[in-house]
Amino acid sequence: MTAQQNGRDFENKIHKLLSKTKLNVLREIDIKQKFGNNISGIDHFIEFTDMCLCFQDKNQKTSISNSQVGHFITCVNNISSILNKKCIGIFISNIDFSSVSKQQIDFENNKQKNEFIIIFDLNYVELMRKILFYLYSNNIWMYDGDDCMMIY
Repeated sequence: MTAQQNGRDFENKIHKLLSKTKLNVLREIDIKQKFGNNISGIDHFIEFTDMCLCFQDKNQKTSISNSQVGHFITCVNNISSILNKKCIGIFISNIDFSSVSKQQIDFENNKQKNEFIIIFDLNYVELMRKILFYLYSNNIWMYDGDDCMMIY
């Protein structure tokens, strides 16, 4: 599998996981249609009455660069401005972030407008558990195929 195919597979698995929330989870193509083609750094989007969640997934072999983080931050802030509501940007990765990238996230979080979260793990199963834990900790529930709530 090519790197691009691996990335698409990773993105599809995360989308499938997020879809178990039974919320309307938009994919990148739907996000671009809703907000414009300049919002290209968000892979999944969930909107609530008072806020929204923006997800970016990266499955790569090298650390997350500050330009990737900067692009994601810009896109999240643009959506926040368009909707006039707080957005939580959740950057999901199978690899750690550079120290500069972490500083970018910290700097942005100190502005207290939007919030940015990093979820990463080298182990795919642990990464999925961390995503589930974040959602569960924020009262976003998962459902199985029979619409029974799943507890993690």
